[in-house]
Amino acid sequence: MLTLISTMGRTSSLFQLLLILFSCVPVQSEGCNVGWFGCKCQYQCHCKNNMACDVNGECVTGCDIDWFGTACQYANLATLPEVNVTIAPRQTTTWLTDGDDTTCNEDGNITSIHISWSTSYPFTWLRMKVKNTSLKFKNVNLTFLTSQKETPTCINKQVSFIDSTRIDYRCEMTETIIQLRLTGPALKSLCSLYISGGRNVALHQSADQTSTYNEGNIYFTASLAVDGNTTCNINDNSISHTLLEPKPSWSLRLDTPKVVNRFVIYNRVDCCMNRLKNFILTTFDINNKTLLTYQDLSPEAADIYTFPVRPHYPVSRIGIIPTDRDQKWDGDKFIVTICEIFMFGECMPGVWDLDCRHKCPEECPSWCQQDTGKCLSCLGHSDPPRCNTVCASGTYGINCQQNCSDNCYNNSCNSVTGECDKGRNGYKCQFSSRAADINLRD
Repeated sequence: MLTLISTMGRTSSLFQLLLILFSCVPVQSEGCNVGWFGCKCQYQCHCKNNMACDVNGECVTGCDIDWFGTACQYANLATLPEVNVTIAPRQTTTWLTDGDDTTCNEDGNITSIHISWSTSYPFTWLRMKVKNTSLKFKNVNLTFLTSQKETPTCINKQVSFIDSTRIDYRCEMTETIIQLRLTGPALKSLCSLYISGGRNVALHQSADQTSTYNEGNIYFTASLAVDGNTTCNINDNSISHTLLEPKPSWSLRLDTPKVVNRFVIYNRVDCCMNRLKNFILTTFDINNKTLLTYQDLSPEAADIYTFPVRPHYPVSRIGIIPTDRDQKWDGDKFIVTICEIFMFGECMPGVWDLDCRHKCPEECPSWCQQDTGKCLSCLGHSDPPRCNTVCASGTYGINCQQNCSDNCYNNSCNSVTGECDKGRNGYKCQFSSRAADINLRD
């Protein structure tokens, strides 16, 4: 992390570095149980062979096959049980998703990789581990089949070189996808593919419920639904449980707003599964305004409920209420029991790191990579992630992809705003006029 910060340059980087060093100093000796890390022991280890991670979440053995990224916190959609992977020309696919970055493609004739799922998932970004990188890897094409049977290509594709062998591709997809097709020269050098399903931002957040059921001195509190335990049996003290009441509810408040794209809810399995059937889940923003309301309409109760949501606005709080009339016991009284809730998502734009409390660099205040803080795009510069190269004359904007107006004198404009900085063309009129430039600029 320190190496990544040092590449950002400029005076703001020093402040961010000091903030990271002193705002959170994890102390393993005082108290994270094995399998947990973080300032408040709020992050779960995901190491290969179920090994423990260090105080920063790093795994000596590498990440479990279903996780990747910073501290192995990102779920990998490419290894879900339902996924189907094919390669053309046909060959074995085990090297692609085995979690071993030393096993790579050996077929120089590879033309495409096709990934499909039986259910739809949101797509945000993927990571490719390759033998070596070069600028030609920016030509990799991503084509999708959405849940609406549309076939868009990657919208607003952003390519980020993490290091000499890792590349991220981001797309702004408005619909969930059921298929992804990759083509391009990078496939010949490909070793591993990771498709981000987001990270679980619900763990050890502030949970509450309207009442709490107990058996003697054992209380089935709201926090048991975000403790990472998915055994889902009351005898293991792994479920939250309200009393029988007219309007029971369970809620969760996040320490910082997150952009959420998927929920996975584990039901109690040893008894009374119908209590969660046809539940209503509502998300709220930081001002307690309703963002989304989702109701389960399944005819039968399920062990696990999985559903995507469109990641429009950052979520600060969620609430769950029961609606199933079959579980009425005494008039209109109900019980809410939940084993575990996973909320998969990312930091909101403009901040990064696992705790989402560090601001993006001044060179890219709204577009940095959420796990490293690197610039995905540079405003007024052409070289993400460093953002050291000012736009060439005649260009401006994000990654210098826009041309200055022909009305600007010598095609010269401000590299950030696009305003003519040396005046505008016109009869005996070689002066800067901000109002005129705004009207004339494309």
